[in-house]
Amino acid sequence: MIRFLKILAYFALSAAIIPVAAATDADTIHIDGVEIIHSIPVSKAPLISAGMDSISMDLMSGRSLSELLAYQPAIHIKSAGRGALSTASFRGTDASHTKVYWNGIKLNSPMLGQVDFSLIPVWIIDDLSILYGGSSLKEGSGALGGAVLMESSGDWQKPLDISLNQEIASFGTFSTQGRLSAGDDKVRSDTRLYRNHSDNNYPFVNTDILPVQEQQLEQAAFSKGGVLQEIYFRPGDMHELSLRLWYQEATRELPPLMSQEGASREERQTDRNLRTSMEWKMYPGFGTISVRSGYSGSSIHYFLIHSDLDYKQFDSESRENSLYNTIKADLRTGKKTRVQLRTDLNMHDAGINDLVSKQGYQHQRNEAGFMASAHGKFGENWVLYGLIRQEWVDGSWLPVMPSTGFSYNILDNNSLY
Repeated sequence: MIRFLKILAYFALSAAIIPVAAATDADTIHIDGVEIIHSIPVSKAPLISAGMDSISMDLMSGRSLSELLAYQPAIHIKSAGRGALSTASFRGTDASHTKVYWNGIKLNSPMLGQVDFSLIPVWIIDDLSILYGGSSLKEGSGALGGAVLMESSGDWQKPLDISLNQEIASFGTFSTQGRLSAGDDKVRSDTRLYRNHSDNNYPFVNTDILPVQEQQLEQAAFSKGGVLQEIYFRPGDMHELSLRLWYQEATRELPPLMSQEGASREERQTDRNLRTSMEWKMYPGFGTISVRSGYSGSSIHYFLIHSDLDYKQFDSESRENSLYNTIKADLRTGKKTRVQLRTDLNMHDAGINDLVSKQGYQHQRNEAGFMASAHGKFGENWVLYGLIRQEWVDGSWLPVMPSTGFSYNILDNNSLY
């Protein structure tokens, strides 16, 4: 009898729920799935490249580029700690075999050949892409591992855009970023400011001294601040002029070794960077033609003194000045073919002077480069490309640098590239 009552109660409850579920379903609007298809241009399809999504960049907007790239596969970030030197290498290559470009201006040091990624804020980057291996010849030579391309662009869709970010963390760490973008369909101004600082005085257990004891890290503070000003001008549908200026100053203390005992020391490094770029783009109807000139100036002041002994061991300053000039054409030669031509002319002046040892040097270098590439789509599945680059350095021609590749879509109705 009890079992019969349980079954009866179950059916009664089900009969009460079914009308409610039916009523709920009647009020529900079912939307079909949306298919998003992104087609890669023929001129980029065969290249081995990767792009950083905007969500990751927004989440890391207050961090350095080294922290963002640390999550990228096939890139190894070698860092000496927060705020300290960070370099990148691809597939086991040296840090100098990774080239970094900001709006077409190479940021690699003419002396060291490498870039400190901890000094590049994500805040100033709108579009980040990576070219691997031989695909990097499209931008320049020497990037055996790959190239990192950073671009900033104006948003013509928003008449006014104001944003402010603030982060506060332990050990006297804070990060502040601000942006003001305003304009119309002809002229637009984009201003970005940023400031990062950390006392970096965290506690740690020092096992390199006896007796082992807990200490607080000293002389490890770092700070970085800068401004990026961009002005865009569109006199018509076929022309666009952009002016960019990026200035940054960074100071960091260099902590002593964990085993350091005896006389106290003061060691610090100050980096100052000024980069400017002027670019004119033309859209004649059969492609894009751009003319760009830029300047990159950097100085590093390194200082080391033993405070107790009043002994200055190093007081050096290095300076680098570079001029970059590029003419580039991306031409549509057919419905499924593209040709790209590029000419570069660069001049470098670098030197270092140590005020203590009275030693130093000054050296200049002139470079010219020529690049031509062709891209074509054959049928529905094949995309082929060929590239050749020739460079001239201080009166000597370097060996010709070729690159070729292809991509094949193995599925007729779906794109894998």
